[in-house]
Order: sequence, then structure tokens, then C-alpha cells
Amino acid sequence: FFLGPNGSGKSGIFEMLRKIQCFISGEGKVGDIFSPDERTRWQNLPIQYFEIDVAGKGGVFRYEIAAEYESEENLMQVRHERLWFDGKPLITFEFGELKLYRDDHSESSNFRFGRDQSAVALIPPDGITDC
Repeated sequence: FFLGPNGSGKSGIFEMLRKIQCFISGEGKVGDIFSPDERTRWQNLPIQYFEIDVAGKGGVFRYEIAAEYESEENLMQVRHERLWFDGKPLITFEFGELKLYRDDHSESSNFRFGRDQSAVALIPPDGITDC
């Protein structure tokens, strides 16, 4: 249950969860889902940070995204996107550099990736297999 007075942000939490779900499932680019007009008004920051912890598979997954508004270009880009399991990296994406990690959390692959989409959306449902 979410309880609170009208205007306290209950619906906003569910709206943000829906947007994050759309983004990580690859339904759109960051600027289509996280509009610059919807940034937190009272802080007026160019970067919006979101973190979600979910228990499952015998541990805790943490998903983090920072959506950055670049006013000169009038567009939203991913500053960073990260997926952790019990504090150990699975995917890190920072400033256009994507790193994938093996099951033992050692680095597997490293390559450039567009800052307008979700790196997590690239992972097939059955996971990534090392070649």
C-alpha cells in the first residue's frame, strides 16, 4: 500500500516505474520516455537519478539510471546505467562505454554504445553467454 495525502507523489512513483520499465524493455529512447519537461521542477537539475532494488534469485538486484538533459542540444541522454547483483556489477554503462561482466563479475566485454537507449534492453531473456 502507498498511503499519503493528495499531491504527495504516490502516482508519480508508479508513473516513474512504468517509464523505467518501458526504457529497459527497449520500447523507446531516453528522450522519448524521460522528457526534459518532466524533470524535477523544484531542483532544476540537468540530471535525474533513479535507483530500484529488487529481491530475487537469492539476492538483490539494483538498477540505476541517470538521465541527463543537455540544454545546448536540447536532448536527454543516458549519463550512466548500471545493473548490480548483491553489490557486484552485471552491466555498467557510463558516458557511452558499455561493460558486460561474467557470472564471477570479472569484465567480459567492453564497447561503445549510444547514449540514447538502454544497455539493459540488449540482454536477451535467457542472458548472455560467453563465446
